[in-house]
Amino acid sequence: MRIAEAGQELVLSTEDDAPHRVFLAVLNSPSIADTADLALKGNGFASGEEAAEAAEKWSSYLQFGLARRYAGAEFYHPRPEAGSYMFELEGRPVLKDVPGRIIFRTDPPPAFSQFQATVVVNKDPNGIVQAIRVAKEKGLSQTLNDRIAFDLFGMSFSSDQFTTRFVTLMMAVETLIRQKAHPPEVIGLVDKFLAQTDSAEIPMNIKASLLGSLRQMKEQSVGQAGRELAAEALVGRKYQDLEPAAFFSKCYTLRSKLVHGESSGIDENEVNFRGAGLELFVGDLLSAPLLKDVPDL
Repeated sequence: MRIAEAGQELVLSTEDDAPHRVFLAVLNSPSIADTADLALKGNGFASGEEAAEAAEKWSSYLQFGLARRYAGAEFYHPRPEAGSYMFELEGRPVLKDVPGRIIFRTDPPPAFSQFQATVVVNKDPNGIVQAIRVAKEKGLSQTLNDRIAFDLFGMSFSSDQFTTRFVTLMMAVETLIRQKAHPPEVIGLVDKFLAQTDSAEIPMNIKASLLGSLRQMKEQSVGQAGRELAAEALVGRKYQDLEPAAFFSKCYTLRSKLVHGESSGIDENEVNFRGAGLELFVGDLLSAPLLKDVPDL
């Protein structure tokens, strides 16, 4: 899958960003449309620190924008050896070009020993650029959980096994879920159960297991918190004719059966069918801050 861009660069920044210029670029291909390996590049920054900060921000904008267009990309995160000096060749420094973030001076321009980054998309370039620019205007940033969810979303596009893709997409959703505490009256009831269990004359291993399960009951279940997240973040949308919370429940039930040894009773056609809708669901969930400002194509 490719971005349908005939040129070797796809500019993401605008004139308002001058003198900074940020763009997607080919590595060793005649055009962006001919490759699945792209680099996010930028220039015009006054210092390495400024460039590193911009790289972090634009990586987030790019992931938000791609998710809004249901496009997956595998991002390489910073590695200490990326961009390290190796030797000099004809007056130019040669840097170690392993996957990761590389900050370098443009004068003299360096040479790179090797580079690889994988992007898997199949979308209109104008729609992607639009979404990325709105993400920048909003100044969107990512938490660690957001970054993990984006990575899982991107990884899902690399698998040709629909069950693996389905489980990976559900992992992305679960990474975003936050379980809230139950009301005080519910927590008080759980505390009574905890006290009764703690004083019960039962084997210690069973007691420890019960106490652990009861403590978890002070918070929402993953299913309950997931339904709440879907309902709040995806208001007004439907997936396979289901409200977001109902669609999440369908997928979460399938996911639980797949990963907890109940797969023998699952219809694989249903997993394949739900997976198609789940790709859109996860893309919308990840790019929820853009849904109102970046219309569907």
